[in-house]
Order: sequence, then structure tokens, then C-alpha cells
Amino acid sequence: MLPLLLTISLAFGLDPSKLPTHRLAADDGGRITADGPITLAIVGNTRGRDVTEGILADIRQTSAASAAGVALLGDTVEASTAGAWKSFAERHAVLLEGDLPGEAPRLAGLPVVGDHEARRDARYQGWNGVWPGVGAAIGYNRVGSWYHFDLVSGDATWRVLMLDSAKERLGSRWGEQLAWLKRVITDGTYTGLIVMMHDPVFDLAGPDVEMNVGGGPLELIAAIEDEVDLLKIRLVLAAGHHASQALTPDGPFGVLHVGAGGGGASAELLRRWGPADTAGRDADVQLEPLFDLSLLGALDKWNRDHDVPEVVVDQAKARGSFEGFTGAYDPRGFPTHGWWQLMVSGEVLRLYFRLRLPDGSFQTIYGQTFTAEKGWKAQQF
Repeated sequence: MLPLLLTISLAFGLDPSKLPTHRLAADDGGRITADGPITLAIVGNTRGRDVTEGILADIRQTSAASAAGVALLGDTVEASTAGAWKSFAERHAVLLEGDLPGEAPRLAGLPVVGDHEARRDARYQGWNGVWPGVGAAIGYNRVGSWYHFDLVSGDATWRVLMLDSAKERLGSRWGEQLAWLKRVITDGTYTGLIVMMHDPVFDLAGPDVEMNVGGGPLELIAAIEDEVDLLKIRLVLAAGHHASQALTPDGPFGVLHVGAGGGGASAELLRRWGPADTAGRDADVQLEPLFDLSLLGALDKWNRDHDVPEVVVDQAKARGSFEGFTGAYDPRGFPTHGWWQLMVSGEVLRLYFRLRLPDGSFQTIYGQTFTAEKGWKAQQF
């Protein structure tokens, strides 16, 4: 007799055993080790077509030769159906290793689940089928939609937590994830923590300000902070809305929050600042100042050469008819599509943002470097 979950999946036309598969860069408890730097490409919301394909091609051209893997931060399909996962394999073939006939080996993946992976598939049967071996074992022949691995560069070990931020959808599994999380962060054998999940704590993109969706992201971060030194958490990467963003709400020695949601799904408005009460803050939060200046600089340069509509520039700079309102980047004139590159070099973290310009070309416009002595230090290119 077939297991109940597989029977349900088959009834909806999804047979996990027949889906195209891709190789993981690391499974739960795995280690990626190098004497020197380790590089990861990071992007979310890669369920688009033309823009996504261009971003994936740029990742391959820029870093596939040296990267240890690509972190896909969820919403890689419209819904978890056989057809959608086939389209995923075709769309990502330029970058991912898989079982597609005639495809040369490329990058292995580090997937995170998003809400689209759960559409029509609340138990993630498709996600588990496409990524064999993904997820932490949680007993009774089940696997969780979360896992961890270590990046070991020289003498430094960075523990990476790949979490499921959907508290309501997980139901009773939410408590299982929290119990697992406590176990994997309390051994103290690592230099610092890097967290990846789909929903961000802070998010300035979208039609409305919507942070800490469902309460799960902040609860996960709080659970970590309850168990470890606050300075252990250095970097949180998430997808969220369809835009790219960076925030340092606690200053250079706090956590850098990165939004990697500009992976090709229809671009959304990105605000320069906004209220963060749902994320536990009384005051507004804003884009990291140099990231904001980097976007403004890229917009000005593009405007000089391509004559961006004045209303788009005015809204970004909160001037003219937008004076007194929140400055925002309008995706109709200046979308913030792009991807991030993370480099771990011993105890130093480096992060770079590649902006996709409206003509489909790419430019590295921004970087961040973390050292224990100086915290996060931003750089504009």
C-alpha cells in the first residue's frame, strides 16, 4: 500500500518519484570546506521567465566556476505541480546540476521553501522530490522543511540555518522546527550564524508595508537569540517581496538583513524607509544608507542615458509631487531585480549585490564586509 501522503500527491497529478531532480550542495549537518574563501550565490523568487533566466545566466557567468552552490530562497515555482517543477528544471538548467539529458554539470543547490512551493502541496512532496535528501530527519520516516550546514573556511566555521518561516502552514511541525533549532545552535562550535528563510523580518517592498509575515520570521530569530550570544547572528537573508534590499536596523555591529527577492518574479515597489511595528520596532526602519545611495546612483546614471520618466525619479527622491511622502523605487521605471554573492573568508564575510538594469545588463553596485573589529562596513561601486 502506498504511503498516505504519496497517495494524496498522486491523486493531484504529482508523483514525486517522477520529478526532475537536482543535487544538493550540502544536506542537513553537512560541511562545505575550503582552505580559502567559499562563495555562494543567493537569490529568491525565481519563478519568472525572461528576467529570471537572465539572472541565472549572470550567476553562472559571474560565479559558477568558483561558487560552492546557489541558495534559492523560495518561490521558485508558481505552485507545486508536475508541470511547474518541469518548468523549474528547464528554467534553471542554465545554472543547476540535475538529471536533464545532455546538460553539463553546473552548480548544486541550497533550497529554501516558500509559500509557492506549498501551493497544492502543503507537505512539500514536490520540493522533497526535486531535492532528494533535503531536510532534517524528524522521526517516523519524515523530513523537515529545514536543515543546517557549515561553511568551514580556514579555521573559521559559519553555521548556516535554512529555516521554514511559515508558522501557520507548518502547524504542529513549527514546534518540531524550534526544538531542532535549539539542538543545532547550542553546541557553540562555530564562529557565527547565517540565517536563510523565505519570509524576512524586515521588508520595505510590496504594495503595502508587510513585515514579519505571520509572525514566524521574528519568532525564529528570537528563538536563536534566546540560546546564543546576540553577536553570534551576523546575517539574515530572505526573499519576501519581489525586490532587492539591505537593512542594518541595529547599526554596523548588529545583524545585516538582506532581501534577495528580486529574482525575476514581477518587480514590486521598494520603499526607502517605512514603519516596522509588526517586526517589533517602534521607529521606522530604512534601507542601509549606502545601499540606498547605490540605488539612487544607479537610477541617476540610467536616467542620464535613457530618460527615465520624471515621476519615477521624483518618487525615488521624495520631491516634487512626492515631497513629504515616503521615497520609493517604482518598478515600472526602475525595478530592483538582481542577486547577491556571499563570500566567507575565514572570520570575514563579504556580500555583493548585482543589479539587473532595465536593458538586461548587470552591474555590481554595492558591497558589505563584516569583520569582528569593525562590524559591517558598506561599499558603493
